[in-house]
Amino acid sequence: MIFFDEPFAGLFPEMIKIVEAVMKELRAEGKAVILIEHNMDLIRNLSDHLYVLDSGELLSEGKPEPVLARKTSSKHIWGVK
Repeated sequence: MIFFDEPFAGLFPEMIKIVEAVMKELRAEGKAVILIEHNMDLIRNLSDHLYVLDSGELLSEGKPEPVLARKTSSKHIWGVK
């Protein structure tokens, strides 16, 4: 199991592609990858399953697209009412 806590913060675009490729390679090797990230495009590209938390409270979980489409997720991720 490998934990990544906002590994893309402050990276320039080419380095983001490199780190993203490394993470995909780890996943292809069967490694469990835990990613904490705020960039939803990266979340969509790298995630099989999401957990949306707010102050430690689980708000939503499941496959990326349905979770990101839920109103409870949208409110906490993007501040949408």
